[in-house]
Amino acid sequence: MRNKSISKAAHNPTAQDADPWAAFDAMTDEDIARAVAHDPDAVPIMPKGWWRDAEVVAPETKVHNSIPIEKDVLEWFKSQGPGYQSRMNAVLRSYIQSLRKAG
Repeated sequence: MRNKSISKAAHNPTAQDADPWAAFDAMTDEDIARAVAHDPDAVPIMPKGWWRDAEVVAPETKVHNSIPIEKDVLEWFKSQGPGYQSRMNAVLRSYIQSLRKAG
């Protein structure tokens, strides 16, 4: 954490000399927990030790390929926003996994 003191300018967003990070730096862990608890878009704070059993998993290497895809299928994936190729890959991976489970 940086300096715990908050200047008067840090409370005034229009002040030209305000340090935009001063108020953030002055927050305690309890302040942050309260802010997260009241923000519906915030990801919950993970408990201590949560990473202890984490396993690093490297993504599979991707290979560039050219395959014919029907126009409406491609347009639908593109209409879902950026990352459409990764979503298409995820759908194909899910299909493979379902076949493997079926045996």
